[in-house]
Parts: sequence; C-alpha cells; structure tokens
Amino acid sequence: MHVGQNIKRIREAKGVTQGAIAAKIRIPRERVSNFESRPSVTTRTLERIAKGLGVQPYELLMPDSKEAA
Repeated sequence: MHVGQNIKRIREAKGVTQGAIAAKIRIPRERVSNFESRPSVTTRTLERIAKGLGVQPYELLMPDSKEAA
C-alpha cells in the first residue's frame, strides 16, 4: 500500500515536518515516522493525518501519479 509514501510525499510537498504534523494532530512525532516507514494506520488516524495535511483521506490511499504511469 502507498499510504506511508503518500503521507511523506504530501507532507514534504507542503513543507511540513514530521514534528509539525504530529503536534497538529496531537500524536508523538515517532508515530508519524512509523506511519511513513511501516504504514499500519487505523481509519481514524488516517483521517486525522489527512486533516492535518489539508487533504482528503483518499489522497493518502491513492498511488502517486508518477508510480501509476
């Protein structure tokens, strides 16, 4: 699944650090790191991360358009 890659790609594209998104959604920074490297994210957490990044949850589930081409 592409969730972890998408979290990282979108976060970096928005210029947001792991610490900043963690603080915004009130989770430890290490959890953000874990999601990006070994994605095991509950639906609720996925929704929180998406909200913190200002995107829709489905955007974290979709393959990157560069990978799909």
